[in-house]
Amino acid sequence: MKNFSFFFVLLFVAFLSTATMSQWVQQTAPGLPNFPQPQVIFSPIDGDDNVCWGKNSNNSQFLRTTDGGDNWTVSTVNGAAGLEGSSISAFDANTAWIAMNDPSNATSGGIFKTADGGSTWTKQITAFPLAGGRPNVIYFFDPNNGVCVGNPRGGYWEIYTTTNGGTNWIPVPSSNIPPPLAGELGIENSMVYSGATYFWFPTLRNRLYRTTDQGYTWTVADSVTGGPSQIGFGFAFKDDLNGLAADFYPNSVITKTTDGGETWVPIVPYPSGLDSISSLFIVYREINDSYVITSQTNLGGNQMQPGTAYSDTNVYTWTQVDHILLGPAAFSDCNTGWAGGMNNLIYKWVTDPSSCTIPVELISFNSSVIGNNIQLNWQTATEINNQGFEIYRNGNKIAFVEGKGTTTETQNYSFIDKNLQSGIYNYRLNQIDFDGTQEVVGELTVYLTLPEEFSLEQNYPNPFNPSTVISYQLPVTGFVSLKVYDVLGNEVAVLVNEEKPPGSYEVEFNSHSDEGQNLPAGRQGLSSGIYFYTLQAGSFTQTKKLILMK
Repeated sequence: MKNFSFFFVLLFVAFLSTATMSQWVQQTAPGLPNFPQPQVIFSPIDGDDNVCWGKNSNNSQFLRTTDGGDNWTVSTVNGAAGLEGSSISAFDANTAWIAMNDPSNATSGGIFKTADGGSTWTKQITAFPLAGGRPNVIYFFDPNNGVCVGNPRGGYWEIYTTTNGGTNWIPVPSSNIPPPLAGELGIENSMVYSGATYFWFPTLRNRLYRTTDQGYTWTVADSVTGGPSQIGFGFAFKDDLNGLAADFYPNSVITKTTDGGETWVPIVPYPSGLDSISSLFIVYREINDSYVITSQTNLGGNQMQPGTAYSDTNVYTWTQVDHILLGPAAFSDCNTGWAGGMNNLIYKWVTDPSSCTIPVELISFNSSVIGNNIQLNWQTATEINNQGFEIYRNGNKIAFVEGKGTTTETQNYSFIDKNLQSGIYNYRLNQIDFDGTQEVVGELTVYLTLPEEFSLEQNYPNPFNPSTVISYQLPVTGFVSLKVYDVLGNEVAVLVNEEKPPGSYEVEFNSHSDEGQNLPAGRQGLSSGIYFYTLQAGSFTQTKKLILMK
């Protein structure tokens, strides 16, 4: 899972400290112009400490590293002359998207994609086709599904989604988006992704919009950090429900949500570890359950300074580590992250790997559909002080599965979510230590489509030898019988004879009794010929022919 937060910055007079800190290592990106404020926004690759992309907020430049930042390549997006980068979303070392705005308003800028590491860029013309729009933020959940949000047009937010990597962008209907307030504008670089389908973006009216389905429908929360008098805010989520918002002007405020951003509560008193820096940008750092705040301004409720601070797991205690002037940080994992400095300076966060020990090493997390049930399966390689796993469905806790404590042996777990209706189900797996510390270790989305009518499919293969598969669908729960007969009407095999919930099923019919175990006792196998199989479920009955050819 990737969590990050960016925040558009009004240009204030800033303060730069030449102090260094153990976490930040200074790097350079030759080719970036001199500028008195951080100008680069980053998009690292989740779990990859070597690859990171960035974009310049003041022109059409982008930058990329494939060696952890030892060397940065700075170039321009072809076809984007005169445009400025609003937001970047990178998927791997080759693929990235940049949302560009046009400061002249002659066009709406647009979305540009590269699939060759930045050598060439293609403008995706189905998004923001009219002049005067402004793309603010873009994010891709995977190589195909993405969302891009722009400022309001015609009284509604201009939002697009794609399911094919941006080849086609589809505008979200205005009926799916709460209307903006008068004069309300979005904040560039400010979406936060947490989970398979959740996404948020903030506005300069202290509001936070949220989608739970990759951008197709939206809700909005007001007064995130105290009301419209607060200029803007940064925010970050550790999972679908829990997050923090940070604001610095005119008052320094940290607020907390536990319901996905619907309601926010101030952290009181204001954390002492933040009382001398401006709480401007905030990002969640996985594994050690910590938030990191960076800042590039010396304005705020108490004329605070730039700097960096990080929280402990309860978010009430913060440790300040420097007064370096930095833009928003973005992390590829607990150990590694990047933030922009002045001119061509880049800072890389480097942490002792021992401080990022993973309490549970997850090998896999997957699902299977069984009728109208969804079975979740996961496997761990090692566990340290593992109390167990909480399972969340669409943001709500539905189960707890006990862990194995401390073990170096492979462990297998499963849970069955029963009696579901057709729909989209987003599952999150939280691992909990015995001290109460928890971490998201797995997420997946399951699309469950239940049959609307009874059906019996033709077996495959047909003819067959020695086995074949028969599929059938049930729209309702009921007693089901699936039997095989010879041409004389004699029953030769019983494949199903029990109550079944609605769903799609497959059953194997094997003509050898020692393998299929569904032939009558004493029968040593069937001879070549024509057979029939009949499905009976309630008032539904259907028969089909199959051919055994030895």
